[in-house]
Amino acid sequence: MNKTIAKLSVLIDQYLYKTKHYIEASLSKPLKKSDDFVWSYRYFGFNIFNYEIQFVFDEDIVVDIVICEYFLWVELRNTFYFEGETLEYRIIELR
Repeated sequence: MNKTIAKLSVLIDQYLYKTKHYIEASLSKPLKKSDDFVWSYRYFGFNIFNYEIQFVFDEDIVVDIVICEYFLWVELRNTFYFEGETLEYRIIELR
């Protein structure tokens, strides 16, 4: 299993179908670019890779979580959990 998918799996277990109040209490306030439907949190590492976690809301409940990976501030890939007829993780390579 990919490291990003493993990280997303943990986030899905912790935060999927939780309220905005729960997310804010757990992770603090989201980035200023966030709005009522998508909250973003950026994480910086000690290397040239950084990532951003986005929580997508429907009626103040988390319905999707996306991890965006960056290399030197250029977006490389998005990993998200697709909850359709068959549950699966998807990785979108941008470069």
